Amino acid sequence: MANKIDLTGFFVRDPEMRYFESGKALTTFTLMWKDKKDDEQYQFIECKAWNKVAEQIGEEFKKSSFVDVHGKITQESWTQKDGRGNEIKRSKIVIIVFGIGPHSDEKKEPAKKPTGKAPKNEDLDAIFSNDDEIPF
Repeated sequence: MANKIDLTGFFVRDPEMRYFESGKALTTFTLMWKDKKDDEQYQFIECKAWNKVAEQIGEEFKKSSFVDVHGKITQESWTQKDGRGNEIKRSKIVIIVFGIGPHSDEKKEPAKKPTGKAPKNEDLDAIFSNDDEIPF
C-alpha cells in the first residue's frame, strides 16, 4: 500500500522558510480545509517541504493561498518535560509535501505554474483575521 495523500486547502498563515548550514531548505505551513459533513467544522494539518519544493512554497505562496498539496503522511514523535520535570511523550501527524500548485477545478488539466494568488472569499477573511483563534 502506498503512503500518498492529496489535499486541497488554504494556507492558515504565511509559510516559514529557513535554510540549514548544509544548504538544505525547509518550509513549514499549516493547511486548512472545511469538513464536508459539517460546514462549521474546519480541519488543520501541519505540512513540511524540503529543498526545491520548500523554496517554491516560500517564494510563491502566502496566507490564504488556495492550493492542491501532494505528499505523504508521517508521524513525528518526541519526549519533552512538563513544568514539574516529568517526561511526556508527544507525537503529531505531518504531511511531507512532494508537490504543490494552485487549486484547479479542472481535474483533467494539470495545475498551471503557481502564482501565489488565492481566490477572494469573505468567509476566509473572518477565519484568518485572528491567528490567536487557531486551535494549536
